[in-house]
Amino acid sequence: MYNASLIPVAATMTQPLIDIEENILRSIFQNDTLTIDDAYYFSKQVVDVLQTARNLKVFCAIPPNITSHLHNVTLMRGERLTLSCSGAGNPLPSFMWLFNGKEMNISTETLVIVSVGRNDEGFYQCQLENHVAALKSNRAYVVVEESPIFTIHPQDQVTVVGNSSGITMTCEIEANPPANIMWYFQAKNRNVFEQVSNSTTTYTISEVSLLHSGKYKCKAVNKHGTSNSLVASLSVRKCHMMFPVLELTMVCKTNNTVDIQINSNDTELMGDIVTRVQMLVLGQVCNNSENMYTITQSVMKILVMPCIDIDHSANTSELQEYHLQLKDEMLNNLTNLSEMAAKQEVFLVTKNMVLLLHRRHGLTAKFKAPICPVGYEATDQDYICGACFPGNCRNTSTMACVKCQQHHFLPEQGMSNCLHCPRGSYTELIGTGATSIDHCIVAKPIINETKVSDTSFEIGWYDEGRLNEADMSRYYIVEYRRQLDNASHTNKNTLINTNNTFIYIPNLDSSSKYSIRIKVITWWNESHWSEPTLLNTKIPVIEKSSRATLLRVMIPVTSVMALALIVLTIFWFYRRQHRKTLQIFNHLTSNLVGRKCGWKLVQS
Repeated sequence: MYNASLIPVAATMTQPLIDIEENILRSIFQNDTLTIDDAYYFSKQVVDVLQTARNLKVFCAIPPNITSHLHNVTLMRGERLTLSCSGAGNPLPSFMWLFNGKEMNISTETLVIVSVGRNDEGFYQCQLENHVAALKSNRAYVVVEESPIFTIHPQDQVTVVGNSSGITMTCEIEANPPANIMWYFQAKNRNVFEQVSNSTTTYTISEVSLLHSGKYKCKAVNKHGTSNSLVASLSVRKCHMMFPVLELTMVCKTNNTVDIQINSNDTELMGDIVTRVQMLVLGQVCNNSENMYTITQSVMKILVMPCIDIDHSANTSELQEYHLQLKDEMLNNLTNLSEMAAKQEVFLVTKNMVLLLHRRHGLTAKFKAPICPVGYEATDQDYICGACFPGNCRNTSTMACVKCQQHHFLPEQGMSNCLHCPRGSYTELIGTGATSIDHCIVAKPIINETKVSDTSFEIGWYDEGRLNEADMSRYYIVEYRRQLDNASHTNKNTLINTNNTFIYIPNLDSSSKYSIRIKVITWWNESHWSEPTLLNTKIPVIEKSSRATLLRVMIPVTSVMALALIVLTIFWFYRRQHRKTLQIFNHLTSNLVGRKCGWKLVQS
């Protein structure tokens, strides 16, 4: 009865029953010499086993019975899930919960998940079990719904016009029920997003052009709500093919095998030689700064690079193929040139001089790293250059695009150099990459005036526009004018040059008004005039907050008071000494002369 049972209680009875059958009963039936004590012993063992079976209710138990079944549930993400399962049996059954057929670590009648998520969606069952039987309830499906939530947002991308691989924007969402996905695009010259696709979580542009530059976002909608992804930027720049660069090294001799001492300053001769080399290697003449040469005695090194106009409608695969085609053509022409050098044939006739390629060392050549035209930098695609974006130009040492420096701007892609802001204007900070002349801000000093008296002013100012960097020498032009009775006219202006950021103007007419303005001059720039400021000389005021002004007022007063004190001290000392001298003289004359003559000195 219990051999095939997996019920734990039944398993406890399996071995004792086997022992009764195989050991006790077999011993009784096969042993004819059992004593009463032996019979008692074996009987007691049988009774103990049966007593255990009775206590465990192995024979009289009731299997589990489910009295309350589960029902399907729909919840919003984050809500509380409660499932209850009840039943009866003898002995009372234990509980176990199953999720999608797998056991859960829950052994109570009620299953509780405080905050459900997408991973909690699925089939739930409860199982009741005692030693008689195990019984599963019906399956209940729990649906977890939610408004769209983005798990992956579209990312910023940089590409080139005609990218043969295209570009793909991607977003991923969690939503239940599934959301409708729409893609929106905002062009650089627009202020609103426009729908460009109503499709899947990917948006692909197969033929990239400059018109695709702008901002992109993904929008997801279901019955519970709407969600927008973060905005991603797609920056598309003009592309250009990298130029293959060939370095030729030649040892040149005249027709009588004499080394030619070529002077690099002889531009006409060098022009002839470079032109001849270009025609032999390229089949064309390129007048550009990239074709360079060096000369050491009779050894010449010339960098040869094609000059071509690129069809900007071509895709990157076509440009890569064209680069390899040009390289092959240059290599074939170079082979012909090498054969010419091997035969010591005439290479160039110029200025009545015949130049030959030396047979042994006549010509060596190697391809150097390809380079991009001015205003472009290398990209991650072979032989493809990308234009420097507005506000950036190519660094001549790193050959990479860098932001324009302070006081410069660059409005278009692929320009060779950043442009300087007009005089009297500036850009905010170094390396900001200004893209428009509108970013060049007009510079004006700001005036702070402090009145010392009714006829004296201290004028201070600071430079708006950062025209006074520490590494810049600068000075200021201060102009002030006296206004006449007719406010629309002024008399001749007075100009003052100073290196300080303040001036002191004394001796003004207290019955007039004066107009003042200031201009900043640096070694490279000149600000605009500041806004005119009126100096009102009719209301004498001493600024308590101005220590310098207070000192200018107090120092003269203090000097006068000190001088008066010194004069009073001298006068007092003189009077004191004069009185004492008269007393002594009067005493002497009274004793010596006055007795005879009757004279007496009287202090006046």
